[in-house]
Amino acid sequence: MGYAEAQLMIHAPINEVWDTLNDINHTAKWVTGLERTEIVAKGLLGKGSIYNDYNRLGWMLQVTTWHVTEFEPMSRQVHISASAGLPSTMTLTLVATPDGTYVQFKVDFRFMPRWGFASRLFERVVINKVLSGLLLQNLQQLDRYLKTGVGAWQAISHYG
Repeated sequence: MGYAEAQLMIHAPINEVWDTLNDINHTAKWVTGLERTEIVAKGLLGKGSIYNDYNRLGWMLQVTTWHVTEFEPMSRQVHISASAGLPSTMTLTLVATPDGTYVQFKVDFRFMPRWGFASRLFERVVINKVLSGLLLQNLQQLDRYLKTGVGAWQAISHYG
């Protein structure tokens, strides 16, 4: 099983960070490679929601369906994708601190499960490190997005 993790102290109140993480219509403004996201079941983002991410990989548009299985407001979310090429469990954790919000992104995944040993080797040698770097980049972009004030005034609370 592959594993990637990144964390960052974001100098913004936890409610602003939480609201921005749940603002599906603007997520592409701070997530690398993401063209758009759309909820396909259950209105606002929350437990039981299903949404699609549309990612551009070179010339190809990849659609990934995610199911929100846990949603603890201002604290934690778990999203699961049963993608054939990259089944994943993504956990977002937030902790309020005197300096802002500590945010952690963790992803447990399996790269091309049908490849067997080659898949596990590729995960260890390449994907774990690359995906951890990408998660950190997204956290840094989230921090910049919030600092511009754009995220703060566009974010809408989504508690489901």
